[in-house]
Amino acid sequence: MTQFGSFQNDHFARATNGQPTPTVGMGATLLRWSDRNAATIISVSLTKSGCWRITAQQDNATVTSGSVHDGSAEYSYSPNPEGPTEQFEFDPNHHRWFALQPDTQGRLRRSKEGSGITIGRRESYRDPSF
Repeated sequence: MTQFGSFQNDHFARATNGQPTPTVGMGATLLRWSDRNAATIISVSLTKSGCWRITAQQDNATVTSGSVHDGSAEYSYSPNPEGPTEQFEFDPNHHRWFALQPDTQGRLRRSKEGSGITIGRRESYRDPSF
């Protein structure tokens, strides 16, 4: 079962082999149900168990050509210091990024579903069918 409403987002979530080592300033794509949001990695660390942990902040995406209404939009991206942030952890055993959410005590825990991010490229897409 998938957690995404588009083949592309599901594919990006699973295609983690060959992704680059995360670095601060690297582009990323936040994967939604069928939309994608460009982001920038703003922090990178290693956990005690050797897993990568990153924080990504959503970028500004400005349409430069095409239309959001028919899915043909092309975008330019710029950092958004006020953009929402999300945290993720890479599990090398599952070859997946997992979103981190605070539990009832405020500790970060992995979501049950994998991914929600792909790193190494920025992409925005608004599904015109919604």
